[in-house]
This record gives sequence, C-alpha cells and structure tokens, in this order.
Amino acid sequence: MKLVFFQVLGVVLAGDHTGCGTADCSLDDESSLIQALNTVAVRTDHSLVQSSESKTDKRKAYVNRLFQTAQDMLKESVTPTVVRFVADVLETLESTVMPAIQDEHDMDQRMMNTLWIPVNASVTSAATYSGAIHNYTTMSQSASSNHVTCRDGENTHCVIITDCEERLDVAYGHHEMCEQEIDDIQDLISADWCGSSVDKMELVFRNAARPRLARYLAKEIECDELRAIWTTITEECEAAHVAHQLKRGSCDEAQGTLETSVCSWATEVEEARRVVLQAYTAAVDAYTIAMQDVEAEEADRKVEFSTLEITKCLLEQIHVATATEEPCDESTILPVEQVNEQLQRCHELVVDTGHLDLDYHTIPGAPDLPGVPVFPCVEEFTSAQYGEMPQTNMCAGPAVCNSCAALAEHITVDGCTTAGDTHVREVRDVTDLANVRCCSMDGTSCATEGLPGGCQEGKSFFEAQMICSDAEMRLCSENEIESLLCCGTGCGYDGHKVWTSTDSIPDSLRERGWDHVNDWMTRH
Repeated sequence: MKLVFFQVLGVVLAGDHTGCGTADCSLDDESSLIQALNTVAVRTDHSLVQSSESKTDKRKAYVNRLFQTAQDMLKESVTPTVVRFVADVLETLESTVMPAIQDEHDMDQRMMNTLWIPVNASVTSAATYSGAIHNYTTMSQSASSNHVTCRDGENTHCVIITDCEERLDVAYGHHEMCEQEIDDIQDLISADWCGSSVDKMELVFRNAARPRLARYLAKEIECDELRAIWTTITEECEAAHVAHQLKRGSCDEAQGTLETSVCSWATEVEEARRVVLQAYTAAVDAYTIAMQDVEAEEADRKVEFSTLEITKCLLEQIHVATATEEPCDESTILPVEQVNEQLQRCHELVVDTGHLDLDYHTIPGAPDLPGVPVFPCVEEFTSAQYGEMPQTNMCAGPAVCNSCAALAEHITVDGCTTAGDTHVREVRDVTDLANVRCCSMDGTSCATEGLPGGCQEGKSFFEAQMICSDAEMRLCSENEIESLLCCGTGCGYDGHKVWTSTDSIPDSLRERGWDHVNDWMTRH
C-alpha cells in the first residue's frame, strides 16, 4: 500500500521527464536519495536571497529538480525516514517557496501602483494647468475689452479735435478775410491822404475821407473780435490735442497690457501642452512596458503555483501513506488502474490562483488642454483685435504691435559710457524700471532734462515709450546711446541705466499723428 503513492508520483513525473537514462537518474541507496532531496532544499533556500531577476529561474529549477529526484526516489525502496524527509520538503514549499511566489506578486503590484502615480499626476496636472490657463484667458479677454473701450474713448477725442479744427479753420478764414478788408481800407485811406494833391484841410476832402476812416475803425473792432474767437478756438483745440495725447497714452498702455496678457496666455498654454504631454507620454510608456512584462510573469507565477499545488498533492500522498518506521512492503503493489486513479485525482485538482491576480489600471486618454491661442502681431491676432480700428488715421487707432519677443525683452544700457558710474548692457522685462532718454525722430538730438515733466526716473518700458511719444520723440536705439548722443543732456543719467529700443518708431506710427500734431501747432 505504501508503494502505490510512489508509483503514482513516478507515473506523473516520468511523463514530464522522459529521456533520463538509468545510469544518470538512478540512485544507489536511501542516503543518496535523502542527500539529493536535501540538495534541492538547500539550493532553494539559497535561491530566495538572489537578485530579483534570478529568483524565478532558480525556483523553477528547484521544482524541476524536485520532480527529477522524486522520480529517482520512486525507483528504490522507501522507508518512513524518506517519508519524513518528504514532510520536510512539504514544509519548505509551504514556508519558503510558495511565500516567495506571493512576495513576487506583491512586489509587482507595488511596482505597478508606483508607476501609476505619475500617470495619474499627469492627468491631475492638466486640470491644474487648465485652471491657470482659464485665469490667463479671463485676463486677456478683460484686457481686450478695456483696450476696445479705451480706443472708443480716444475716437471721441478725435471727433472733438476734428470738429474743433473745422471751426478753427472757419474762424481763421473769417479773421484772415477781415484783416484783408482792413488792408484794403488802409490802401484807400493811404491813397486819399498820400496820393492826392487836394488840400487836406478843406472841408470837402474831410467829408469824403471821414466814412473811410469810420469804416476802418469799425472793421478793426470786427477783426479784433474775430481774432479773439480764433484765439479761443485755438486754445480749445490745443487743449483737445493734449487731452487726446493723454488718452492715447492710456490706450497704448492698455494695448501693451493686452499684448502682454495674450503673449503670457499663449506661452502658458504652449508650455502646459508640452509639459503635460511629455509627462503623460513618459508615464504611460513606462506603465505599459512594465505591464507587458509583469503580465507574462504573472502568468508564469500562476502556472508555477498550480504545479506546486499538484506536486504537494502527490507528496502528501507519500507522507500520509507511511505511518510506521517499518520498511515499505515492496510486494504490495496496486493495480495500474488504481495508480491512475490517484494520479487523476491530483491532476484534476482545481487550484485557485485568484490571490495572484494583479490589479491593472485602465490607461486614460491624453489629457485635454485648450488649444494654443494666436500670438500677438500675427495676422489673425491683428485682424481680430485691431481689424475694426482705423489703421492710418492720424488720431485714432492702435499703436505698433509688440510681438512676444519684443514684449519679453528690452535692452537697458549705460546712459553715457564715458561719464558717471558704469552699467553693463542688460536684457530686461518690460515691467522692470529704468530711466528715460528720448531721441528725435531723425536721430540728430537727444533729450533728458528737457522732456515733458522734467527728469523721468524709474519707468517701465511702456511708460518710457509714452513719455518719448508725448515729447514727439522716440526711445533712442542702443547704437545712438553708445554714440554718446545723449551724454550731458541732464538729470545725471550719464551714470544710470536707461531704456533703449533698437527700432525707431515706424512711419505708420508717425502717420497716425505725431508729425501731424507738430505741423498743426506750427501752422497755428
């Protein structure tokens, strides 16, 4: 009866390990059998402390050696001592090998959970970026609305200026006509008094001359009144131009705010899309690659665990069969049918491997982020933001558009390289502060102390632009400052950082009013 279990184990193992020669596979005695099993056990314990890559292979080799040794053991007589050693082997399986399989499962699960963190973080970061982008969107929309409202107000000033100039032209014409009439009367009076030989003391002459003199006096009073009207309208127009320039400065600043906001908005969206997509792609790739490897290892573990459970089933039959210290009765051999029945029972064992199932996350699609808005100064931006505004009108209309590169960086230099403290050339943000020096449109002169309001210290780039524009000038280029054009122009700025612009104000800007204002003031 005791031998049947070895026969059962031998049948199943012989089927999996055919081709082993008698000389190679047979063992001489009981001690060699135990020694073989002991070697398997020792190697198994040692394998569990190897690197993670070698653990599985070593453990699989142990199972195969266990099969092979058990097969060899079945060819010899087996005593209860061997059976007790089989019990030790079963203990090794329960306490070391099978827990090692569970440990590998747990380790892989922890790894997959860890790899999922950056995938989830990339999706979460998209939501965070979306919140920030929404703020930029709101700011840009508000800046656009403020700019449009400001330009509408500027246009109102332009209407006032147009009306004023029309009335001024009429008043100027009336005054000029009146002055011409006085000149004509003066010519007649001069002819009467200087071009005639008539005695000026005679009553006839005086009676004839008196109406002309009276008309001259009356016309002079009329011309004085017309001159007063023209002067009043002139002052009104001058005030209207000043008010318009102030309004235009505010609108140009609002335009700068708009372009800066849109640039920040577009840059933030572009950066967000790049960062989030890179993080998402890297995280998903890492998770997917690991999942492919781990799925194969998961399947191997389940096969290995099931094989060990079947092996335990067979070994447990040997352990239970031997209950005494007496040697096995080799003459007690069960029929093959009964052996097959024992074999079938272990093979039909249903092994639950649910505890070795790994939990995998469903990979989400790429995070959805807003599209990149158009950057300032491209055709779509200009058309959308400034398309309905006058482009060449001397009075209303947007200033020159500043691209993101222009908005982000402007240069400050030493106000005069040959005097005062020395300052290195710097590329600075438009919101930084520096002092102001302005150059004439033709680049022949520079003003510092003579600017409207006097010395202009600690201004942003846009403020500096507006100050120079109000003075009917422009920011000096870097080359102009370095040519010493501005040295000695006052305020002690020879030793201070001053704003520069490498581009002069384009003709399109002068056409919108700066030269016209100067011409108008000269004409009137």
